[in-house]
Order: sequence, then structure tokens, then C-alpha cells
Amino acid sequence: LLEKSQSARIIHVTTGFAVKYAGGLKINHLNHFDTSVKTYCRSKLYLRLFNYELAKRLANSNVDTFSVHPGDCYTNLFTDMSALFKFFTRIWMLSQRSVKKASEAIIHCIDADDLQQLSGKHFENLKPTHHDAPIETNSRLSEDLWIKSMEIVKLPY
Repeated sequence: LLEKSQSARIIHVTTGFAVKYAGGLKINHLNHFDTSVKTYCRSKLYLRLFNYELAKRLANSNVDTFSVHPGDCYTNLFTDMSALFKFFTRIWMLSQRSVKKASEAIIHCIDADDLQQLSGKHFENLKPTHHDAPIETNSRLSEDLWIKSMEIVKLPY
């Protein structure tokens, strides 16, 4: 349905620190869980890789895809952590933006008129990043993730 529309956008909400703290990617073990932070970061990095691959596969369509880091904002993300971690997180979160302010980044990727040529890019602070880590635009890795994902959900690739 998206490809039949006049134009459409797919938005993947990620994080800014996914690359730094993701640890080793395990394409053949997508359900591998170690620490909560590494698992979270790895899942967000997978979204960035998926976004990159999806943009390649939709290049000849009217569908654009973006990943966006809405900024650090106060949410209930860390509610299942240890008491000590929660304590430091609450202090850190006091300086973060509101959920409403963070949502502006997502809305920008949905609504801005001038993004068609940027499909597959990652956005932070309402702008595409130009410092993508090599792992984020690794064609082989993004393709392997795509294939593994299609196998898991039993779709042709």
C-alpha cells in the first residue's frame, strides 16, 4: 500500500549512542541478550542498518525511510533497572528534553518537504547526520540483517 501512494515515509526511532555501546553485532543470534544497555543499543543499531537497507530496496519508489534520534528525553525507559541505575538515571533525566520537544524530531521527518533525496539517512536535531559510523552504512551487514529478518518472519527476500 505504501508503494502505491503518491508519497510515503517510514520512520525508525533510534538513539544517538547506539553505535558506541552496542557491542558486537550478532546477525545469526538476533535474540541474544546480554546487558540491558547493550541489548537496547544493539536493537537501535539494527534499526539504523534496516533503515539503510530499506532505503536501497525502495530507491525506485515514492517511499522514503529515515532513522531519527529524537534526543534524550524523560520517559519510563529505565523503570526495570537496578535501584542504583534508576537513581543516576533520574538525575540525568532532569536535564533532558520533554517528550513533546523530542517528538518534534520525529514529526520533522514525517512532514518536512525537502527530505526526498535523503532517504536512508539518520537524523538528529532536525538534521541529517554527516558522521555516520562505517557500521551504519555497511552494505554487507545491512543486507545480511535484511535476509535474516526475512527468514525469521518467513517472507521472501
